[in-house]
Amino acid sequence: MIKYDIDALNVSIFHDHKPVFIRHIMLSTSYEKWEKKRSAIGTEVLKWIGEQTALEEKISSSITEIRRIMDFYRFTMNKGEQEVGHILLTGDHPEYKVIENKLRDAFNIAITIFEDKSLKTIDGFRLPLHFYSSLGLAIKEV
Repeated sequence: MIKYDIDALNVSIFHDHKPVFIRHIMLSTSYEKWEKKRSAIGTEVLKWIGEQTALEEKISSSITEIRRIMDFYRFTMNKGEQEVGHILLTGDHPEYKVIENKLRDAFNIAITIFEDKSLKTIDGFRLPLHFYSSLGLAIKEV
C-alpha cells in the first residue's frame, strides 16, 4: 500500500494481510508552487502551478525510492522468493492521476486506487480522496 501525500510518502508491504515492512519518507515539497483553489463542492484543493515537468520529476524520484523499497523487500528480506504483487494507492496528493500513471509505467503489477464511489457528502457529492483519512479518524472516533 502506498499512501502518497504532498509532503510525505508511506509504503507498507503486507503478507497474508499483516504488515511486514513500513517505510515513511518525507518529500521535499515547496508549497510555493501549489495554489489553493475552491472545488465545485466548496472545499479547498491544491493545484500545481509550476512546470509540469518539475512535478513529474519529483514524482519519478519518489517512484525510484518505491522501487528501492520493493527491491529490498524482494531480494534482502526474501532472498528473491517473494515480491510485491499488487499496489493499493491512497493519499491526498492532488495529482494522484499523474502518480497512478507513473506507477503503471514503472511497475508491471496491478495497481488499484483506494476509492469508494459510494461515499458521499450530505449534498450528494462524492467524497474527495483527500478526506478519507479524516473520515477514517471520525469513524474510529479519534
